[in-house]
Amino acid sequence: MRTKILIVAAVALPWVLPTLGVAQVGEPASTNAPGREYPRIDSELRATFQFSAPDAEAVQVSVGGETYDLTRDADRMWTVTTPPLVPGFHYYSIVVDGASVSDPNSETFFGSTRMMSGIEVPAPDQKFYAIRDVPHGEVRSRWYYSEFAGGWRQSFV
Repeated sequence: MRTKILIVAAVALPWVLPTLGVAQVGEPASTNAPGREYPRIDSELRATFQFSAPDAEAVQVSVGGETYDLTRDADRMWTVTTPPLVPGFHYYSIVVDGASVSDPNSETFFGSTRMMSGIEVPAPDQKFYAIRDVPHGEVRSRWYYSEFAGGWRQSFV
């Protein structure tokens, strides 16, 4: 009896877990369209792309100078996780059966002479530069004469 329960659980688990609200890996990219969960960036700077194209034969994503094949699951949703990407902004496109299209999950950005999808891969020290609610000092401007430059210069302290 115990063996039968384990077999049923193992077979049903892949379909039951998504309905239980199992946590997804990584965080939605800051460049996603409002309310969109994909693409996602994990702690190792890998990007996971998900794309709905139920009738497509092949789907790829071109990002960071590389092209990656997406795999289709039982619900006919296409997914791929890339190797770690270089921090910074990357234009990308989805290639569906050979046609390059923008990802509806992403905001669109003008690049490479056309509108494209984009993904921001955060730098490890990004939080250091983020605006936060912490005590801040003040910046003062001071003009001084520079003999080396032969003119007035401005400094910010």
